Amino acid sequence: MAENISVPLTSPDLSQKLFTQARTALKRQEFDKAIDILHRILSVDPKFIQVRFALGEAYLRLKKYDQATYHFKLVLAQNIPPQIARIIRKHLSFINRQKIWQISYGGNITPQSNANGGSHESVVLIGGIPFKLNESSLAQSGLSINANGAVVIAPQLNGDIYGHFKLYASGNYLPSSKQLNFNVGGEAGLSLKQKTNHYSLGLGYKKQFFDRAPYSDTLELWGRWQKLLTNNLNWSGQAVIAKTDFENLTGNEYDFTLSQSLNYEHDANIGFNLASTLSYTRSRSQKNDKANVGLTVTTRHSLPHYFTINPHVTAGYDHYFQKNGIFNKKRKNLKFGTGLKITNSKFKILDFAPYIQYNFEYKHSNISLYSTQNHSVSLGLTAKF
Repeated sequence: MAENISVPLTSPDLSQKLFTQARTALKRQEFDKAIDILHRILSVDPKFIQVRFALGEAYLRLKKYDQATYHFKLVLAQNIPPQIARIIRKHLSFINRQKIWQISYGGNITPQSNANGGSHESVVLIGGIPFKLNESSLAQSGLSINANGAVVIAPQLNGDIYGHFKLYASGNYLPSSKQLNFNVGGEAGLSLKQKTNHYSLGLGYKKQFFDRAPYSDTLELWGRWQKLLTNNLNWSGQAVIAKTDFENLTGNEYDFTLSQSLNYEHDANIGFNLASTLSYTRSRSQKNDKANVGLTVTTRHSLPHYFTINPHVTAGYDHYFQKNGIFNKKRKNLKFGTGLKITNSKFKILDFAPYIQYNFEYKHSNISLYSTQNHSVSLGLTAKF
């Protein structure tokens, strides 16, 4: 399953001594001890590629496949000998077939400066005449507590064909109003796993609750893919056709969404991700159809002392196809945002690492009385690598 390799490199004497201790721990199958030593080396020298490979081996032996994949892909992005790249691809192919059970969960606490999407100006101009907004229209700070979890079962059916069964739930709680919103759902489908590539097709169902009361039911037909294009470049995405029925509204909605992501690992220190979303909604409940396009650019910076920094910028545009009854215009929305996520993998909380994330979002509409902006800070847990 895992083979010992040697990649020529130069590093400080202390790192070499620690690496020798880690290899000894691996041979004795003391994988947790080896992982601790290897992470200690990376905290000083993130470019120590042989350490990354050894971490992938250790996580592979512990059947922690997401962590193993993370480090193997960073090694694969380097200028390594072809025979080493073939070994890593063999490991990734093996991992692709082993993910029969997957459990994921997470959560965060997020204070926001403008939780209700209100105005920061108490007076607005309508037709050149000033009007004072009521208190409910002004920006109000708020706090949300968010959590999510999922279980995926993927039994092998025949050769490269696997089943796909998923149960998931997510929700958020607003302490100020004691409002609880949550979703529960499931998926069933088939997957084709070929070497490092993965293709899936299936059906899904989601029930949404707003303030503890049933709000909507959604049926989905979805297709997903993950493909390793080159040693540095990964392509993933999904296409979804959905039908949503609402509890207290007549009519329904039909949605088509295409989302894609290109992930480029330049080296062990830096990576780039480009994500795009294109969607179209035909709404019989709101009697207004909408198209949306969104783009997000994120970079990864692996730093000494266990830190990873992920800055991002986002942009989005909504176009409505029917005129608004009050303004007699077709609504057009623009959205811009930026943010920064900082993770430190030294701390271990149930195999997760704590993170802090800042986000800023600005929204403008051609038929709104005012533009909105929101600052938020999230404290949460993410998978530890």
